[in-house]
Formats: sequence, structure tokens, C-alpha cells
Amino acid sequence: MEVFKLVPQLTLPLGNPDDLIEVWKARCEYSSFAEQIKLQMKATATPIDSLHTQKLIVISPLTFCSHFYVKKNALWHFPTDAPKTDDEFKSRFKRPDVKKKKKIRKLPKRLENPVEMWKYFISHTSLHGLKYSQDENLYRIERVIWVLLFIAGAYSTVRVIFELYGNFQAKQTNIFIDDLNHDIFHISFPSVTICPSSRVDWEEATKIASTLIPATNKKATNIFFEILANMSNVKIANLDRLNVSINDDELEYLARINISDILFKVLPKCEKIIFNCSWSYATVNCCEIFEVQRTGYGFCYTFNSLTSVGKLPEEPRKAHAYGVRSGLRFVTQNNFQYPPRQSNNGSESDNKINSLFMISHPKAMFPTKGRYVAFGRRYNVDLKFTTAISSNEVLELENDENPPCKHENGSYQFVNCLSTCKRNYIQKLCGCTPSFFFPMAEEISEVHFSLAGEQPHVIKTMCNCPPECEYCNYDDYVIGIPYYKPDAIMLDVHYDGPTGVRYKRVIQVSRLDMM
Repeated sequence: MEVFKLVPQLTLPLGNPDDLIEVWKARCEYSSFAEQIKLQMKATATPIDSLHTQKLIVISPLTFCSHFYVKKNALWHFPTDAPKTDDEFKSRFKRPDVKKKKKIRKLPKRLENPVEMWKYFISHTSLHGLKYSQDENLYRIERVIWVLLFIAGAYSTVRVIFELYGNFQAKQTNIFIDDLNHDIFHISFPSVTICPSSRVDWEEATKIASTLIPATNKKATNIFFEILANMSNVKIANLDRLNVSINDDELEYLARINISDILFKVLPKCEKIIFNCSWSYATVNCCEIFEVQRTGYGFCYTFNSLTSVGKLPEEPRKAHAYGVRSGLRFVTQNNFQYPPRQSNNGSESDNKINSLFMISHPKAMFPTKGRYVAFGRRYNVDLKFTTAISSNEVLELENDENPPCKHENGSYQFVNCLSTCKRNYIQKLCGCTPSFFFPMAEEISEVHFSLAGEQPHVIKTMCNCPPECEYCNYDDYVIGIPYYKPDAIMLDVHYDGPTGVRYKRVIQVSRLDMM
């Protein structure tokens, strides 16, 4: 008799022996023993109810299988001394303790040596073309061609990856059109700056000279007027005009004079030169919207600028319409003359200033370059604008050693950087700065006569100023027609349409492209 493993109990009805044997066969460990029981039952056709009455019996397959003695030409039956319960069976039949032998797991053939590993990799890889190099159904020349194609593809892929990585490290940027119809009310109206050709009110200059220099010292007074005349229309490009021969006697009266302060005081008053102002179809007080502005031409007057003298931080003005009178409109009149010592050199009309500078620029830009507009003309200034923004990936490069652009929270301007660079260069030459040309710097002394020297006035190209990450540029198209007042100019500055173009700067090869 065989001893079997214990399996869960089954609850089965007594009935067809074939059904019972099929179930018991699945439950007995040795199918040969169960098959013998099945054969004996079929041979003798002994009804199963001869052993028990027709009812449900609860018995484990282990107990049932182990209770049959199968003998040749004998009926299968329950022995009279068969155990009635599983516990009784366990106590009678005990399986000897047999220690299981641990099976030694053999390594797959592909792991036996590197050659087999390589063959397995080639035959199962997803790399296109490589598995054909080991295909026995192909001719050798075909396998060689597939190998060469794979090598060429791998080389090209590696080269492209290195080029992409090089471009990623170079952090190159591209600019593309982001919006062709960017509305005008999304941006600020440009700053409009006007500068007279001569920025000195000589009546005011004469009064100041009388308080600084004794009336008996005519030579010092004439030198003072000569310096102011040179300063009245000087530009950064012609600083050599400041060379004035001064001996020690005259220097005694002029050494304590602050040139920037004098030029600010002698600037023609707003109410004398600007009239009939309107903004966005509404009439406004000219001197409330125009403020003093340092420019590349000296002190001037500006509208809607964030860099004007004494400017308080406020939201810049925006236009909500386009066309004539939708923006800024004003009249400027010629009410000032050339220096007194030149008054007898020509007629009164010759002494009149016949033109001024007009500059339209972004609100945070320091104005340095403008255009001439002549008296006796009326000008319509049509504005077009282009603006640009940058992605966050570009802005993150600002602190790199060689950034593609600068942002500084929107305050950086390329022109301002150039002006600051020139100011620092002049300060390096003479230890001071003509602050009427540049933004103020508290750590740099202003120009005094006593600091003048024989230094060269050439501004060398030594400025390292990257472009802005975000900007707004204005293009003005000026159309002039005769004006009925020969000594006045009318300017009407407005947008020529409701929209402009917005660009966007992005990284040429981003992290996502590298992935």
C-alpha cells in the first residue's frame, strides 16, 4: 500500500464510480494507483452503495485512496479494520522523514561564456538590422551588408547626439513670431522726448552769471558764457568742444561751479516752449505731463518716461486707440535765442533756433539718439511697434558666464548699458562724469571746471552689453507739412494701427529635445 500526501477534504455524493474516481484521481498523488481502482470498479461492477447507503459522505481523498487494497482478481473494498478518521489514519500510517535534496539550478547556455551571450543578444535585440548578421537563412554577403548598414546608422546617431549636446551646451537661442496681432493696450505708449537745439535760456544764464562772477571781471564772464554756449548743444560725440583755456585767475571764480546744476537751472522753462497739449483726445496741462530728462544731448523734456529727473514710480500711460489725436499732441514754440555775445553777429531771425530734436523710445530707455524737426512744420508721427518675450529657460541663463541676453526683472536696457559704460569710461579718464548726459551715479563726482584736463576725449569701443531678453521697440514714420506758425512746431504722435508683432526667444536645444 502506498502512503499519500494529505489533501483537503471533499464532500461528494455516492453515485457513479467513474465520476468519483475522476475526482479522486486528481486528488491522489499517484495516478497509477487511482487508475487501478478505476479498473477494478469497472471489472466487478460492484455498486458503490453496497459499501454504504445512498447518502453524502465526508471523507478525504487521502483516507479513501489509502483504504483500498487492490489485489489481483479481488474485489475492491474497504478493509474491516480500516481507519474511520483522518487522525486515526495518521497515527497508523506514518511517512518516513525524507530530506529533500536541493536541486542545483543550471545556468542558461547563453550565460556560459561571452560568445554565447553575444549571440543571444544579437538574435533577440530590437536594434534594427543587427539580428540579420546571425541569420543563417541569409547569404554571407547579405549579412555583411546588414552589419555595414548597422555600423553606419550607429555612427550617424552618435554624431547627431554629440552635435545636439554641443548645441545644448552652447545654449543658443532662436526667435520666432509669437503673435502677429498683439494689441496696443498690452504695451506702454512710447516716451516722447524733445530737445531744443540750444538748451540754454540766456536770460536766465545772465542772471546766474551776475550772482557767481563779479561784474568787473568781464573776462571770466565771457569764459562762463563761452563754456555754456559749448555746453548748450554739445553731444557725447563732440566732447572736445569742452576744451577751454582757463588760467588760474579765472579758475578762482569758476572752480566751485557745478556744471550740471547750472545747465539744469538755465534749461528753458516748460511753460515757455510747450503749449496746447492733448493726450488720448483730452486736453491736458503740458507741464504736468512733461518732465526734465537727461539725454545724450543734455537736459530735455520728456513724456511718459521712467528715467526722468525726480520721476516717481507709477504705471506708464497706455493708448487704447490709434490714429490722429489718439496719442500725444502738442505745440512747441521758439522763444529763446543764442548767447548774448553773438546777438550782433546777424539778424534777429538768424539768432532764432530753427530746429529741435524729437525722440520716441521705450519708457525705461535712456534717450540718446533723435531726429531733427524744423520750425514752421506740422508733423504726424505714425508709430509701429515690435515687442519680444523670452521663455523661462532663456531667463534662467541670465547668470551664466556668457548669457544670450539679460533681463534683470525687466529693468535692463541695451542702450542704458552702453550709456553706463561710456559714463564709467569718462569717469576713469577724469574722475568725474557729465551727469547731464548720463543717468546719475552717487558714487561718481559731477563735472566741475577745476577737474578739466588734457585727457583724450575718444570713447573707445569697450562695452560688453548683451541684448535684452524682453523689449519693446518703436518705429516712427514722420510726415511733415507746412504749419501756419513759422516759429512753432506741431507734433502728433500716435499708433498707425491697433496691433503690432510680438516675438518670443526660446532655447534652440532644450532639455526636452535632449531627452
